[in-house]
Amino acid sequence: MPKKKVWSETTIPRYLMKIHRMLSGVAGDSATARDVAFAVLGRYARGYGDYKKLTDELRELFGQRIPRAQFGLYRSALFKMQKEAEKGMDVEAVIQYFARVHGLNEELLRDIATRFGLLEKSREKEANAPT
Repeated sequence: MPKKKVWSETTIPRYLMKIHRMLSGVAGDSATARDVAFAVLGRYARGYGDYKKLTDELRELFGQRIPRAQFGLYRSALFKMQKEAEKGMDVEAVIQYFARVHGLNEELLRDIATRFGLLEKSREKEANAPT
């Protein structure tokens, strides 16, 4: 089981130092590295980004219906459906893939996609695509 993230009073300064050190070689000057490091730190402090929010919502909405051992697979399917919907690709194909290859419940995957609005988003982008 992975280690849970532990926050202490040194977490944010250590993370800022790590990001600054990584960016110093790429950015060239220290001011740019510092600015980018603060921007990355802000995203980190707000809750690890969009994937963390999706994971939390999935756990809250479907935690009782998803077998605990398969939660990671369903989360992976949600992330893939999210990316495909943003590109305007067919979310239904992702659902069928995860059902066929990983043995996940197709109906539950469809419920997840519907609840997160991914099927509708995918259909909208397909309809608005230039022909």
